[in-house]
Amino acid sequence: VLDPTLMDVTDVTSGLDKDGVVLINSDKDPKYYNLSFKTATVDATSIAIENKLGSKMSPIVNTSILGAFAKISGEIMLESIILAIKENAPSKKEENVKAAKEAYDKTIM
Repeated sequence: VLDPTLMDVTDVTSGLDKDGVVLINSDKDPKYYNLSFKTATVDATSIAIENKLGSKMSPIVNTSILGAFAKISGEIMLESIILAIKENAPSKKEENVKAAKEAYDKTIM
């Protein structure tokens, strides 16, 4: 969930498999959301702003979320994401790599 305000207006778990995980861009602890699914949070917005990805008004959280996804999913290694960023990011490669690593480290489950 890239925008945490959606948690108040829609059922983000609708259609989620019983073994699914909800990843929320939030500075709150996962327990705050009291979901019946595994829940993880990462403050991708702050990470993006700190790494000058986008602006303070419109931070770009994509690579932070990718780093968090690597941590919670077990489906992809962080090193693979870093390699993909280095090979494909159109700009700010190092900032994006740093954001992905930081999000990986700061994701709370």
